[in-house]
Amino acid sequence: MQDEGTWYLLNQVIDSYPPPPPSLTPLPRRGIPIGNVTSQVFANILLHELDRFVVHALRPLRYLRYGDDFLLICPTRADAGAARLAVIDFLRDELLLCLHPRNDVVVPARAGLRFCGYELFPTGRRLKEATARRWRQSLTFGNIGSYSGLVRSERRTKALREFSWRVLLHTAHARSRS
Repeated sequence: MQDEGTWYLLNQVIDSYPPPPPSLTPLPRRGIPIGNVTSQVFANILLHELDRFVVHALRPLRYLRYGDDFLLICPTRADAGAARLAVIDFLRDELLLCLHPRNDVVVPARAGLRFCGYELFPTGRRLKEATARRWRQSLTFGNIGSYSGLVRSERRTKALREFSWRVLLHTAHARSRS
C-alpha cells in the first residue's frame, strides 16, 4: 500500500535542493546532497537492501557500512573480486545505483584500508592526519562533546587523554571567544 502523503513529502524534500552548477558535474541531477541529515536517512533506508544481500547471499568474513560507505572483508582476493562484481550488479539492477570508480577498489588488508577517516589494519587502526587536522580546525566549545569518543579512542594512556582534553578545551574556549 502506498501512502500518498509520504511520497508527497519525500518529493518535496528531494526537490528542495537546487541542482549543482553545470561546471561541477557533467551528469544529470540525481538524489540529494551528501552530508545532510536527509541523505543519511535515505542512505540507511535504501542501502538496507544491500546489507541484506551482502550478509545473506555473499556472506563475507566481515561487512561494515556507515551511511553510503561500505567495506567487505573476504578470505581471498578471488572471493573479494567475485563479491565486488556481485555488489556492482546488485546495486545497478536492484537499487539503480553505481559505485564511484575512485572508491571501487580491492586491496589486501595488510596494506591498510581507508574507511571513514581511519586507516584500518589487521592489528589496529590509525586516525588519518588529515581527519585529525580537520576536526581540530572545526572544534568549538559548542561541539566539543561530539569529539569525546574520538579523543578517548585515539589516546591510550591516562596522561595522554588528560593532555588531549586540556588542549581540546583550550582550543574550543579560544575559538568560542573569537
